[in-house]
Amino acid sequence: MLPLSLQLQATAKAVAFVISGRSLNDVLADGSVVKPDLRSGVQALSFAVLRHLGMARALRQLLAAREPMPPVDALLCTALALLVCEANSGATYTDFTLVNQTVEAAKAHSKTRSSASFINATLRRFLRERDSLMMQASKSEEALYNHPQWWINQLRLEQPDRWEMILAANQIKPALSLRVNLAKTTMTVFTQLLAAQGVVCAEADTACGLVLQDAPAVQSLPHYADGWFSVQDLAAQGAARQLLSEDFLTRLIAGAQRGEKIRVLDACAAPGGKTTHLIELLIEALSRAGLWSGDASDWGKYFEVVALELDAKRAKRMHENLSRLKQRATVKIADAAKLESWWDGAPFDAVLLDAPCTASGIVRRHPDVRWLRRESDVAALSQMQFTLLQTLWPVVKPNGRLLYATCSIFSAEGNGVISRFIQTERQANKLDSHGLWLPTMSSLLHDGFYDALFEKRIEPV
Repeated sequence: MLPLSLQLQATAKAVAFVISGRSLNDVLADGSVVKPDLRSGVQALSFAVLRHLGMARALRQLLAAREPMPPVDALLCTALALLVCEANSGATYTDFTLVNQTVEAAKAHSKTRSSASFINATLRRFLRERDSLMMQASKSEEALYNHPQWWINQLRLEQPDRWEMILAANQIKPALSLRVNLAKTTMTVFTQLLAAQGVVCAEADTACGLVLQDAPAVQSLPHYADGWFSVQDLAAQGAARQLLSEDFLTRLIAGAQRGEKIRVLDACAAPGGKTTHLIELLIEALSRAGLWSGDASDWGKYFEVVALELDAKRAKRMHENLSRLKQRATVKIADAAKLESWWDGAPFDAVLLDAPCTASGIVRRHPDVRWLRRESDVAALSQMQFTLLQTLWPVVKPNGRLLYATCSIFSAEGNGVISRFIQTERQANKLDSHGLWLPTMSSLLHDGFYDALFEKRIEPV
């Protein structure tokens, strides 16, 4: 086992990068920052630190008269955050071991070596005065709730009865959610395979969703390489089914039987979870109609799914997911807002716009998001979302549908965008949809999510 001091040193470095504005995913993927053999441990520690960074910062301010140099500050806050985690987030080390290993991490790095004694004294003082120091720190809402103050204020304004519940839910490590590929297996068969492997799961209300507790590595689950399932949050699983609902699929399949190819667009697609779900739903429907045999000749005959992604690296991940699931889609590296760069002029029956957003609904899974976002991002992203929605509306066929979705719980990115859109597009008929999903404290937690479904009227009202 690698020494804890090495993991703490790398975790502090990762946290420092996040504080400077770099996403944790990017940092963990950068071998010059986190070595591959440290990645798993550093990810777990970083998640714990970022979930308690507000309290750690407040404690550091109480413990140190002057703000230390950034590398020292990052290491100190890393240790403090881990010390205030409940039972050290399940860690096997004691508080004193953590302090000792933090000091060793400081000694081993040129930028923190001279501060090793200061770090040691500061952390030991915290252990002696823990209760009184935490009580003082908790006077700050940012420390108490471990979210930026502007974020807390915004939630309190928009969700006056539920803001504290949402903030508390964001602190809970999420369970693993799977989307079972019903084009390849059934829920009964797959859950039996999981049970045989000793994996405990619960079925969700998404028709194809499972929630696993204490799951092993995803790659070790049954038929991973055969594409029998995908990792996807329960709320996100609802998007494809909202767009390709049973009544709409019936209409599309009737057209396919007359020789009309179904065209579906996933406008901001990476990493491809919703793209692959759309394909699965189409194959299920075609199979029920007796049109899908599974032969290679079926691909491209009845439908085409076009997936857009601006980032080439993220598009590569899409190709990997499609390959594992043995699916085909037309993946284009393009900006959805620039129609001339990717659209051939042929309209789409269905468009999914999972727009770039603050990601305020997925901070349980990505605790760095709360510290990366700025208050000004909400308005800027809201304008971008509205522009994308307006730009993509013309590619929808008459009587076709568009689903707008974000993994945000801020109203400016949900109802705010939709209200503007309805006022400007008279052909946009808003259908029943989920609206806003909020994180809950129930046993089957899901991410925060927003969606709105539209059908294009043939004639405006």
